[in-house]
Amino acid sequence: MLLYFSGFAVLIITLGVFYFKFYKKEELFQKIDAGALVLFAFFFLSLISVRSAVRLVMVLVPSASILMCYLAISLFSNAKKEKSEVGKIVLWFSFGIVALALLQTATSLYTESVNTASSYAPYSYTYQWQRAMAWVRENTSQNAVFGHWWDYGYWLQSIGQRATVLDGGNAIAYWDYLMGRYGLTNPDSDINTTLDFLYSHNTTHFLIDSTDIGKYAAFSSIGSDKNYDRRSWMQFFSRNKVINETKNSVIFFYSGGGFPLDWDVVFNQNGTIITLPEGKAVVAGFIIEINRTGFLASQPRAFYLYQKNKNTAPVQYILPLRYAYQKGKFIDFGSGVEAGVYFMPEFKQEGNTPFVDEDAVLIYLSNKTVKSNLVRLYLYKENNPYFKLVHSEDGDLVKQLKAYKLLKEDEDIIYAQGFVGPIRIWEIHYPNTVKYNSKYVQKNFPGENILASV
Repeated sequence: MLLYFSGFAVLIITLGVFYFKFYKKEELFQKIDAGALVLFAFFFLSLISVRSAVRLVMVLVPSASILMCYLAISLFSNAKKEKSEVGKIVLWFSFGIVALALLQTATSLYTESVNTASSYAPYSYTYQWQRAMAWVRENTSQNAVFGHWWDYGYWLQSIGQRATVLDGGNAIAYWDYLMGRYGLTNPDSDINTTLDFLYSHNTTHFLIDSTDIGKYAAFSSIGSDKNYDRRSWMQFFSRNKVINETKNSVIFFYSGGGFPLDWDVVFNQNGTIITLPEGKAVVAGFIIEINRTGFLASQPRAFYLYQKNKNTAPVQYILPLRYAYQKGKFIDFGSGVEAGVYFMPEFKQEGNTPFVDEDAVLIYLSNKTVKSNLVRLYLYKENNPYFKLVHSEDGDLVKQLKAYKLLKEDEDIIYAQGFVGPIRIWEIHYPNTVKYNSKYVQKNFPGENILASV
């Protein structure tokens, strides 16, 4: 740190000395090469930026490369002009060292690039996308337009050879907001707005990727208003232990740490109003009763914790949840906290024996996510009149598990040290009531402050 900051002191002192020494000799400053001065300034700023963030080393590449070439050319030019024998020897020797260093660097980098390119193979996730995009090229019209989160824009455009609503470069931020709000997180009660938005962009197909589950917090925040009305996230909980076992069922506890609530839970329990505030109360686990046939025997119950202040102990609440999705079936119990759980199998291995543990993991779905477009279409595989599922591209792990009969053909989501799922593609069928709305295609944000985090 002393060496680093002493550089600033040396720079300031040197500038001061030269200024006071030559301030009356303006012709000396006029002889300075302005281009070289700008280049050195760029190089200096690049060094500072690299120290602040290592990814900015890319900014250092052009200035450093130009300076090295400039050095080699200057040494060569001065060596030719030098008259003294000693000076010539020194300059030519210096030029030879710099030229060999540049040649060696270029050769080694070229060899490394060739070896990397010749031995590189895409990982399984990329193969999954290549297969999905092959289907797109062969089974959709060339004027098809795909709606999805912006991350996949370039992949659809380059590999799938189809137009997209959002650009891979995140070019139009307002459209990101609209896709996050109306495309992915909109509830089923507002499906007409979703259709109007997609129709206004001539969208013919809709795509959701498995990584969108982990990105839900990002696009739900971007798609929120200034009060973060859509912001939510999906958390995984694993089956931990058996609480009780009866003749007809087994009661399990699912744990996964304490995750803060993304909305205020207000529940009437036998006449007592329980309020669990957003961001302060947490969901710590779930009590799930499974019958001997493997299905839910009773309503799922969530284990909530709320500590009102630092001087009081956390209060525990066990509240029923209204919704659940298990084994391809969406269940509405008619009452309970407006939230739900989504059950999924987990891939495990004992020794050399792989197996699939049914309903070993669940996803907690708050009232913001339990009926959102992404959850209904992707997780529930809802039979929607406007979104017809036309393709589902499994990942390599799921393909292998199906080949070994560890998963059924209609099962395509599993937990394997993380969420593993297909790439789903829907064909959109618009109703006669759909409307074009120009506000969905404008490129600038409206005048009012509607955004929370863009």
